[in-house]
Amino acid sequence: MEVIRQPMDLSTIMTKIDTHQYLRVKDFLGDIDLICSNALEYNPDKDPGGEEEKLHWHAHEYTRNMYT
Repeated sequence: MEVIRQPMDLSTIMTKIDTHQYLRVKDFLGDIDLICSNALEYNPDKDPGGEEEKLHWHAHEYTRNMYT
């Protein structure tokens, strides 16, 4: 069993928002990217190619490009 080197979850992100730990949008988006990267790395047998996933990815990329 592999260990996730940099774990991240939505609960941690919500805590960081509530405690004002994100000083830049880029930091928040980095944590969102980390969740996605971890999911793809540790669940490689799942196909992220569905239409809903593509729409989510494009929306995320658009948002990230606006703030970085």
